[in-house]
Amino acid sequence: DGDGCGGSGWQTFESTYVATLPLDIQQRLNAIIVGASGGIDMELIMRMLLNNTAASIEDTSRAEITRLYTGLEVAYQRKVAATPGSVRKPFPAVNQQFVAKAVAAMKAFIRDYINNKDGLYREMASLISIIAISVDHQYKVAQKAK
Repeated sequence: DGDGCGGSGWQTFESTYVATLPLDIQQRLNAIIVGASGGIDMELIMRMLLNNTAASIEDTSRAEITRLYTGLEVAYQRKVAATPGSVRKPFPAVNQQFVAKAVAAMKAFIRDYINNKDGLYREMASLISIIAISVDHQYKVAQKAK
């Protein structure tokens, strides 16, 4: 139908069915098609592990999509201007649905933490032990404590 999936949204782990659809219908689907990762985008999680906030990830995502979209719009306008007799149709607005939202990034981060808690604890313990073993033995104790 013309509304894709009616705006309700859905998620699937099987991309082969969606790949059989024509591209214009694929683009209208309000869906997230993922592989075996369970929908977690590891790039978002890695950014959050490197101390980026969910809000900054959303802002970066919006800026990147806008930059790519503007490039497509400029290319479209050049192609229309270079083609004699072509009808200039208005270029559609940026679809904000493709922006990685802060809430989704935070949920993915928490879900990854729950799935990999033991490994993250081991990594954190190894980092703490390396930092905590720094002891300065150059100075002598001034006097004994009683």
